[in-house]
This record gives sequence, structure tokens and C-alpha cells, in this order.
Amino acid sequence: MGRLQFSHGLNIVITTTFVSLLAMPIVGPALPVLQEEFGISNRDIGWVVMSTYTVPALLFVPIFGYLADRFSKKAVLLPSMILFSLCGGAISLAPNTETIIALRFLQGIGASAIATLNIALVPDLFSGRDRLTVMGWTGVVQGIGSGVLPLIGGLLAFLIWYLPFMAALMGLPLSLYIYFYLKNISPPKKAKKTNYAAHAWKHLADRRVVELCFFTFGYIFVGFGAFVSYIPSFLASTFGSGPLLIGVIIAARALSGALTASFLNQLTLKFSSRSLVVSSFFVLGLGIVSIPLVTGPLGVIFAAFCYGAGFGVTRPLLQVHLFELAPDDLRATFASANGLALRFAQTISPLSAGFLISWTNFGTMYLAAGTIAFLMMILAFYGNSLSAENTKMA
Repeated sequence: MGRLQFSHGLNIVITTTFVSLLAMPIVGPALPVLQEEFGISNRDIGWVVMSTYTVPALLFVPIFGYLADRFSKKAVLLPSMILFSLCGGAISLAPNTETIIALRFLQGIGASAIATLNIALVPDLFSGRDRLTVMGWTGVVQGIGSGVLPLIGGLLAFLIWYLPFMAALMGLPLSLYIYFYLKNISPPKKAKKTNYAAHAWKHLADRRVVELCFFTFGYIFVGFGAFVSYIPSFLASTFGSGPLLIGVIIAARALSGALTASFLNQLTLKFSSRSLVVSSFFVLGLGIVSIPLVTGPLGVIFAAFCYGAGFGVTRPLLQVHLFELAPDDLRATFASANGLALRFAQTISPLSAGFLISWTNFGTMYLAAGTIAFLMMILAFYGNSLSAENTKMA
């Protein structure tokens, strides 16, 4: 990882990335306890806690992107962080399921801004290869957090069901830090006079931008749908694996993702962006198609490492190149576009995988997902957005 000097901007990007994880990975282990506490069925627990949190992003991510570019990122991030934190903490006081649904929806609105603007701040605060280094650090935080937070959440839920939800309150002291130390960078005056819709469409319709967002969509569609959403069911139904073993196997992806993300800057000095993205899709496809061939649960760790390793490279690298194409007054909008691609993939991929499993079986689903990864590899090989000319970094 490249060296960066201490700065408030770096602290805010890293800590905001961490706080954005305090409503999903850490909450998962609490779901069975929550079901027992409020009498929520297996059929309903997913949408009560998870879907009500993620759905707001489909509407509010582009809205927050617009507001951040028209006014300032600080003006949007600060109240969103407070909303996220207070609603998460308030779940501990929820008397019924309806209150939980309402609070998770409101918390999801706040998270829609946090998960977009933590990345959109990077091109504002850093330049050249420092951007790549910082994006690598955010990948490390996401990787470690995704692996460690479920373990912490399980311990907290063992004590009291609502403690994992209260972790979101850590965003309140961060809000104070943001208020005092985040520079309030206002958009250029000419940006406010510009017809935003026409200006944004002109740049977002760039083929290179569409390609980069599509690559993000493709990687998440395969990884989230085939691996994250259905590996637990595959392991339990095929090998009778318990929650602890499943948790360890899933955590393996976080380990490999954090490792590759930490070396992202060095990797881009030795290999082209095209070769890194192509290799990531190849490794992802190889891991996914290997799943039906394993003879025991530990064999799935190979797929976990493949998925995580590719994610640690592809996700931050695509974001950096996207920001290189973004005008200064549309950085939050570009981050929103990429965020929408990710959320859309997370929304439809489990449905697609579940539909295929219901008609065939796990093996067919994993072979189909691996085939999609290999097709994405071919598209990345020929994509104009990953040419040497379009991926130069100072």
C-alpha cells in the first residue's frame, strides 16, 4: 500500500466507510434472535430487516448525488450520518415489528448518502495515484469489516438482541468530526447555473462510463447472487454444514479481498488495468464453476478466495477510473451511478439465482453464473474504457 500522510480527509473517508458497514454485516447474526423476540417468520425476516434497509437506495442514491453536486457533499453527508445513527440506535427501543420496519427504512435513507459520498470524497481530497491508494484502503476496511463484524455481531446478539443495531451510534461522534474537519467544498458557480439533467446525461451517456458501471454490475451480479446469497444454503443442504463453519468459509472472501486491496497500488504499477479486471473476472468464474465439483465444505473456500481476491481489485479500480472521467461538478453523480449499478445487481441477482435453482439445481446455477463471469471477462478484454489511453494515472 502506498504511503499517505495523516490528514483529516483520509480519516473521514476511512471511518465513514467503516460506519457504512454497521447496519448489514454486524446485524446478520442477530436475525434469529430478533425473530424469536418479535415472532417474525422465516419468510418475513429478510424483507423486514434487510430489504427495508436496501430498497431506499434505489430512489435516494441519485437524489443525494444531485444534492451533493449542487450544494456540497458535507451538507448532505452530515445530516445523513446523524439520521443513520439515530435510527439504528432507536431500534433498541422498538416495541413492535412495524417500528423496526420504519426505522430500518429511515436508516437506509441515511445509508444511501453515506455509501455514495464516502467514495465521492476521494477525488475531491486526493489526486493522482493517491486516489488509488485511498481506494485500496477503503477496500481493506470493507474486506476486514465484512469478515470481522459478523463475529462481533454474533457475540453482541448473544448478550442482547438489539446491541448489534446500536453499533450504528458510532456514527454520532463521527458526525462531530465531519462537522469540524471536513472541508465544505462548494461546487463551481457555473455548475449551479448549468442545466443539471442535460449536463449529467451528456457525461453519464459516455460509452466508457456505461462500460465501467456495467463491469461493476456484472461482478456483483455473479458474486452476490451465486456466492453471498446462496452459498449458505448450498453448504447446509449439500454437506449439512452448521452456521459456524459457513461463517468461516464466507469470511475467507473478506480475507482475500482485504489482501488484494492492500496491494492495489503496487499491482497497477506492474499490470494494466485491463489485465487486472480481466483476470478478476477469470478468477471469479473459475471459483464459481468449481463449487459443484467440491467433495466437502472446505472445498468452497477456494471459491471464496477467488471471489474476494477479484473484488478487492475490481471494485476500487473501476471506481478510480470512473472518477477520472467525471467532471469536478459531477463526482457525486458518478458515484451514485456506480452505486445504483451495484444496488441493482444486489437486488436482482438473488432473485435470478433463486429462480434458476427452483427450475434446475445448485450445480446448474453455479455453472451458469461462472459462464456469465467468463463472458464479462471477454467484454472487459475488448472494453474501450479499460484501454491504456483511458486508464492512465499520474
